[in-house]
Amino acid sequence: MTDETDQPVIEAVPSIVAIAMIDDGLRPMRLELVPENERDAVLTALKDAESLEDLAIRGMDATAVAAQPDDAIEVLTDPTMDNGMAYAKISDVSVGTIAMIDRRRMMRQIATAVRSEGSCEVVELGPEADLSDIARFDVVFIDYYLDDKETDGTIAERIAGEVQHRRDANRRQQIVLMSSRAGVRAIRTEFRKTASIEAASFAFVDKADLDEAWKVKAHLEMLGRGLQHSGALGDFISAVKKKAKEAAESLSRKIDDLDTGVRGGPEPVDV
Repeated sequence: MTDETDQPVIEAVPSIVAIAMIDDGLRPMRLELVPENERDAVLTALKDAESLEDLAIRGMDATAVAAQPDDAIEVLTDPTMDNGMAYAKISDVSVGTIAMIDRRRMMRQIATAVRSEGSCEVVELGPEADLSDIARFDVVFIDYYLDDKETDGTIAERIAGEVQHRRDANRRQQIVLMSSRAGVRAIRTEFRKTASIEAASFAFVDKADLDEAWKVKAHLEMLGRGLQHSGALGDFISAVKKKAKEAAESLSRKIDDLDTGVRGGPEPVDV
């Protein structure tokens, strides 16, 4: 008969309670985001008769569209509804606005999938968001390119560095770099080091892997397991670094205490 005390203890995988997602596609659409020289054309497209019919289906009548153009553009990013005539009319006059609508729509879809599959709180943040309470999140997703004009991940590196700086030493937290662009995966290690993030607390995910529920669930399970080990592994790495530093300082002191006589030439030998 086997004693129950001899059974291996399996540590439960920590549950993910709160997730923050930082992406420029998670900023609500606003007219001021539309290129200035195209805003009048976009407003005209929204007021087109066919556009108004489409927007009415989405819950906005002509009066609301005229009074709240920001909301009129935002409703076009609803991932649960197909694109309609308002989208088509805007595409005729502003390619840039359509690109923002598409990106916002995709990120809303991803956030919804993460919220559903993770059964947890998911907070959507733009790159300019206040990060004062970021330490409370178990997982923080950060997009690599946070600006249309950006040619590298400078903004993401700054934000990741701030998230790392604000983290609670007594809590486990995973920082996840995400991107849909080719080449970002290859520089993830450099990104992590620049932001001073321990390897045990860092991961990368391609946005293309978040397009289906089962993929989202698999990634969340992986991150949950990462949380399980990030605390212990992070503490171990920190301890090793501390010991190495102490050993180096001790060796340096011993070398300083040695009197080798090098500066004064060979010491005379008593015969």
